[in-house]
Amino acid sequence: MQAARAKERPTRNGELEKQVHEFEVLSSIFEAIGHLDFEIADRLVDKEKDMKQSNIPFWSQLMAVLANFINAERNYLSLNFIRHGVRKELADICNSLICFADIRDSMVEIYRQMYDLAAEKILDVSPLLEFLNKLLKQYSEGMQHPCLKLWRNNVFAELKAVSHLVSAQVEISEWAFFSSVIQLQHAAIVLADVKALTTSTANENKKKSRFSFFQFKPSQDSKLARLYHWLIDYFHLLLSKFTFYFYASLGKFSEISDMRALSAETTCDFTGRCIHFLRKSDAECLFVVFNSVKLGRKCQFGYGYSHPNSGFRVPEDGIPSFPIILNFPENLDITKCGFWSDVFSMLSKYTDKLTNSDTVFPLKSNIAGTDEYFQIFISCIEPRYFLVVVFEQKRLEKVSMISNFISDIISQGKYSRHFHALKCT
Repeated sequence: MQAARAKERPTRNGELEKQVHEFEVLSSIFEAIGHLDFEIADRLVDKEKDMKQSNIPFWSQLMAVLANFINAERNYLSLNFIRHGVRKELADICNSLICFADIRDSMVEIYRQMYDLAAEKILDVSPLLEFLNKLLKQYSEGMQHPCLKLWRNNVFAELKAVSHLVSAQVEISEWAFFSSVIQLQHAAIVLADVKALTTSTANENKKKSRFSFFQFKPSQDSKLARLYHWLIDYFHLLLSKFTFYFYASLGKFSEISDMRALSAETTCDFTGRCIHFLRKSDAECLFVVFNSVKLGRKCQFGYGYSHPNSGFRVPEDGIPSFPIILNFPENLDITKCGFWSDVFSMLSKYTDKLTNSDTVFPLKSNIAGTDEYFQIFISCIEPRYFLVVVFEQKRLEKVSMISNFISDIISQGKYSRHFHALKCT
């Protein structure tokens, strides 16, 4: 009897050692995937494929499946997809992997839709935002196996980042300051974590409570996956637009020199481009007008915020529905200039024509009591936003310069250009 018990004990110990080994191997593989180190993950899988002493009859088959997952994850993070499932321990992992596969499949569809939107004149990303919010709610409890913790953080960081970025795009398009700030701040924090995926200690000393989205800089890290570079570039396009459209709002709390320096740090620096053009062209002024007609937002307008029960409504008719959101020179009151009524009249009468065209529209505004006039050029730089350039008289030699300047502003700020880069970069 004692001999039998002595013989049984080593067998049980051996089984326990195998189970510990299996758990350690799976943890190491998924940790490597979580750190985006696919070469280490491949080596670990290859080492385990031919092991015969495992407790799991299909251990080598599982390794083969994981090899496919690693390869699929590598291809996913390189954006190549645009160009062209026991024991309870394993059952839990398989369920988590199924959840992961569902999320990845859904995100592939989102990126494909973004790429398809690049061909549209007006990009409506609201349906994408609804889909992203549904995914976050549906899979918030998914991928809970401890082996997958780092990988799960990786996957949900991407999902949250895209959700915040698309939300920021929607809010900026409606000139909503407060909610734009919230979404950009959340996006910057998540993307800062994404940038730290290549290191294990990069975030240890980061004080998130003091972290401003203006501090989040573009990444030149060659180790960072191409997808994450695209997301970071998306953020900085939004930051450039936010700084431009809310230049006057932000300027209420800082000096002009500080605002110009802040804008100069953005990737597009729309403000710097406008100031440079103004000096080079001898234009009288340059300003941006926002169209709030049929906006329907009840609480936010510009940098202001009103309680939902306050009765405030966004202006939807008359001059208040076309506010001047920034102008250069900064100290010029456009509403007191003689040409403003003509500009407003054209914007209100021909809103749809201006919005649906890439053409620069000329406008002549007579100066009262003289034979002179203002030559004005108006263009829609994106839905609801109109760029207006004013000269004291007709300057035929400046037409080409004006067209090139406005085309440059439109081109640099196009979301379609960035969405198309999903395949082209």
